[in-house]
Amino acid sequence: MHMVRHQRNQELMRQTPSSVSSAVLPNKLAAKSILDGAFADGRNYFNLPGNLQSALGFMVLNC
Repeated sequence: MHMVRHQRNQELMRQTPSSVSSAVLPNKLAAKSILDGAFADGRNYFNLPGNLQSALGFMVLNC
């Protein structure tokens, strides 16, 4: 069963788009601002990762 699941997962991974959509453009200035603020505070982690992900153009689901 493991081999069957592995093969299915491999097939699913090959179905991903080969290029990035031009409709989603990262906001580099906002991302840099978030990172600069964290580093200025002496942090190397982010307690609001959704903001950074959104700025970089990733979809964020708020559940």
